[in-house]
Amino acid sequence: MAGPAIAPLVLEAYDSYPAELREPLLKLRGLIYEVARGIDAVGPITETLKWGQPAYVTEATKAGTTIRLAPHGRDGKHYALFVHCGTSLIERFRSTFGTEVRFDGNRAIVWEAADAPDLHVARCCIEAALTYHLGGPPSAPPRRTGRRSLSARRRS
Repeated sequence: MAGPAIAPLVLEAYDSYPAELREPLLKLRGLIYEVARGIDAVGPITETLKWGQPAYVTEATKAGTTIRLAPHGRDGKHYALFVHCGTSLIERFRSTFGTEVRFDGNRAIVWEAADAPDLHVARCCIEAALTYHLGGPPSAPPRRTGRRSLSARRRS
């Protein structure tokens, strides 16, 4: 899940983060690039700094809203994927994922440093952010559990 080489100023920001936060944030960075590569309408991702934090923008196509990755809170034990607070994205994620995910108001999805990001949740949220101005996906794809639904079991 690696993206392109990190620009020096952005690398400085990542290097300033505690090691236990840097690794999962870099995993999210790679996921942003992976998701973007799979959606032609997104186009290239511009990596920059906004508010001193690594930010990912669909500058060429303007298909999405900015995603920022950074530590969350002052305790050094949380990290977050931030989106623009003026979007409806967090509201949409909250209605899709409910209590399965921790949110900060209408601006971020938050994880504890000891926890790897839930890649299903992160992928769905990144895709919605990268395609926000295109309407984004209507809802998250279902998790694949290997179990059949009750109605599927009744039919067999």
